[in-house]
Amino acid sequence: MAKLKADFIDWLWDKSSFEYWNGEITDVDSAINLRKRFLEQAFRKELFPKTVTLFLTNRCNLLCEHCGQNSSKALPDELSLTEILNLIPKLLELRVKYVSFSGGEPFLREDIFKIIKAFKNNGFIVGVISNGLISNQKLLNKIADSELDSINVSIDGLKETHNAIRKNPKSFDLAMQFLLFASTQTRASMTSVTTCVSPNALPELEDLCEAIFKHGAKSWVLRPISPTGRAAFNNHLFLSDDELKSFIDFCVSKVQKGIDLTLSYDVGFLGKQDSILRMSPYFSGLGWDTFQICANGDVKGLSEENVPVEGNIRERDLVEIWEDEFKIYRNYIPSQTCQSCHYLGRCGGEFIPNSFTDQSCLVARGILK
Repeated sequence: MAKLKADFIDWLWDKSSFEYWNGEITDVDSAINLRKRFLEQAFRKELFPKTVTLFLTNRCNLLCEHCGQNSSKALPDELSLTEILNLIPKLLELRVKYVSFSGGEPFLREDIFKIIKAFKNNGFIVGVISNGLISNQKLLNKIADSELDSINVSIDGLKETHNAIRKNPKSFDLAMQFLLFASTQTRASMTSVTTCVSPNALPELEDLCEAIFKHGAKSWVLRPISPTGRAAFNNHLFLSDDELKSFIDFCVSKVQKGIDLTLSYDVGFLGKQDSILRMSPYFSGLGWDTFQICANGDVKGLSEENVPVEGNIRERDLVEIWEDEFKIYRNYIPSQTCQSCHYLGRCGGEFIPNSFTDQSCLVARGILK
């Protein structure tokens, strides 16, 4: 086993550019070619999303400084149980396979287990994203008895850092306890952690890595904090260019040691490091193979406040919205910076929601090559 792991690490470092974990070597124009194929499918109305994230509520038991949705209280017009269950035939018509429930804090919605059961009964693979601030034993028992396939816990640093950004002195301990509970007491085959990385969290990542995997995490997703929602008013949460470089170096070093770690897609294309830090070739699937439904029925590529709404399920049929909208993704014209980049064919252009906050990718900023 040790020999196999050593061989894998040697291969990972010696591989050529654009060779990914699954062994696939991609053409330098693979992203552009994929986009052309998706456009042809969309024209024939044969473009189907694989995954959908459904935000069950805006209500949250935390008031995190970096929340992209600005979650706190429930919205006055959140979808009812009936409206959510009525989405099931539409999602089946769209051939969706994976549904992820988020919030706010989705476990604050009392009918969440009816929702989980209904989606599981219709063949969906179901996951949930939680802040883990759960101490109620009855609720934990219901989670253990549910048929969730995956549970993702948000943990944004060690105790002091996490509690400060989440504005709750109990949040770190409860999140770690919930992670251990999810990995040992539930039916979920995948337990993972997402970390939003701030300057205070950066020097803690080594110790955090050890802690979360000891508590049962099977994979780790990291993302620098973006200026959306409440984060837009908290500049101290953003990594500098030098910190971003250190962050990427840390991620590469962890993958070198066999840690199941990847960067979220909103970081954008990662240049030569992309084939190390991603499981498959980069392509932003927003509007192509994934979308999100907000708690009030708004349909968006990404739920962050700055991203345009494509339609609302109370006003238009979900299938029609999918087939006719998402033009900012499907009719996207790369910026001048992207057009002059030698990676354009490979990455397909910027992560579009970032353009609404004047963010450019790490390659364009000279942080990566």
